Formats: sequence, C-alpha cells, structure tokens
Amino acid sequence: MFIGGNTSLPRIKTMKQKTPLAVPFRRPKAGQGAASSKTKLQKRKARRSAAIVRPWTSPQFEELSKEERDIVLDRLQKEVVDVGTTRAHVVHGVNHVARCVARGELRVVVLANNPESLAFGHLPLLCRLHQVPICVLHLSSKTFGRLFQLKSLVAMGLKAPAPGDASTNASQKDDSAATGEEEKAGETAPTASAIAATATTSAPLSDTEREKITSITSFLIAKASKKTRA
Repeated sequence: MFIGGNTSLPRIKTMKQKTPLAVPFRRPKAGQGAASSKTKLQKRKARRSAAIVRPWTSPQFEELSKEERDIVLDRLQKEVVDVGTTRAHVVHGVNHVARCVARGELRVVVLANNPESLAFGHLPLLCRLHQVPICVLHLSSKTFGRLFQLKSLVAMGLKAPAPGDASTNASQKDDSAATGEEEKAGETAPTASAIAATATTSAPLSDTEREKITSITSFLIAKASKKTRA
C-alpha cells in the first residue's frame, strides 16, 4: 500500500515496426545478364589463377645488327672453320653448349636466333646466369649450319685452350654421346666429315695457334650482345 504520491504506473511506448517497401522488379535487357555473369566469372578466374613467370620466354639479349652479324660470320669462317686447331675448341649443339656453360668451360657462345630456336630459350638465360658472353645473330639454323658443314646448327661455343690440350679428345667423345639428344631436340647432329674435321692430335698448341684462338675469342666477346632490361 502506497501512502501519498502518484500511484499510476508509467506508460511504455511501443515502437511500431516499419513495413519494408517493395522493390520493383526490373527485367534485365537482352544480353545484359549473360555479359555480367561472364565478367564476374572472368574476375574470379583471374583472382584464383596465379601469374606464372617464365623468364626463358622473354629475350635475354639484343640481336646484333646486320652489319655486325656479317662481320662475325666472316671472322668465324676465316678464323674458326678454316683453321683446324681453332675448330677443335668449338662445341656444337644446344645440349652440349648448355652443359659446357653450366660447367664453366666456355668463353663465348654464338646463337642463331630465329622462330625455330624459340624452344631453346633456356640457353640465353643460362648464359646470363653464368655470365657467359653470347652473340645473338638473326640467322636461320640452316644457314648457320652450312658455315660448319652441318645440316643445321642453333648454337656453338668456344672453349679456351687447355694447358696440355688433353681435353680435345674428351670433347669429341662428348659430342658423339650428345648426338641422339641433339636429334631429339630438333637440331641436326654433326656429320661424319664435320667430326673428322674437328678431330685433332694430342700435340700441344704452338704460341701462334694459341694467339689465334685468343684473338677470335676476344673478338666475339667484344661483339657480344647487350643484355635486355628484363
């Protein structure tokens, strides 16, 4: 029992719930729904798929100009192909050149760059990683092969003369072992006449022969292609 004061209870205000407004349905225009769903699907695929970087697909070195290419080919003909002692230090074939680059046995590499040689893009990348100078020539594989009396040739490397020149015979055995691999890679293996032309005796090189090898090696290094920014 309350004594005095207001005995009436306070009134509780009730909140009226607002009724949601109906949104009118709009029919999409012809082709609009399919296009929007297609773009959404493409965006989802782009988010899920990670970008794969393939450095061997991008050019690692610039090609030499036509004038420089002709000069390099002329020097190769006169100082490498026509000189037996110098030619004995040449390595033929992409696979053999790549192995020698990885082992650090080559001073310089010459590559015939053409649409057919795009499959061997790992070789310029390997030269860049191992800091081996390379001359990239805009040349067909058949034209480059005819220079060395071969049906086709993509790459060649030049070794430095060994102190005793005992590695020459081992190099020839390596070439014959790599013959099957070069044919599988799409490059014609050296012919019997070409291998016989490169075969040398175990006699040590004279000072004049060493100077010739050093001269053509220094020339090719000086003419080496510049690296790209990639």
